[in-house]
Amino acid sequence: MTYKDANGNQLYKIEVIYNITPHQPGDINAPEGVRSVQYSHPNDAVSSKAPLLMPNGKSKFGKIKGVDEFDDRQIIGGEGQPKATGALGNRNGHNVTDNMFIFSIPEGQDGYVAPRQDNPQPK
Repeated sequence: MTYKDANGNQLYKIEVIYNITPHQPGDINAPEGVRSVQYSHPNDAVSSKAPLLMPNGKSKFGKIKGVDEFDDRQIIGGEGQPKATGALGNRNGHNVTDNMFIFSIPEGQDGYVAPRQDNPQPK
């Protein structure tokens, strides 16, 4: 899959799409031909579970249609994890910074964040 400018010139080759706590995931389709990964959390107060005081646009926990890899682990509120403080606090794992765990997923496991192939970064 490529991203082109208005004249049809290739700008980027899209190697992977990372969907981090997507809103309304049941309404999204993953494109074919490119690796797609989704990270969603069952008690995410914005994209998965609407809190009483904050409507979330009818988003609910679910899987993007056609996604290759689906990581649905709970990252907040469990044993040894930060406390879930709801919609007015940490949004139960919706913040992008709450999802830094994705960079520690070992190579070979679903959800692994691979280095760029076209412009690898030094280690």
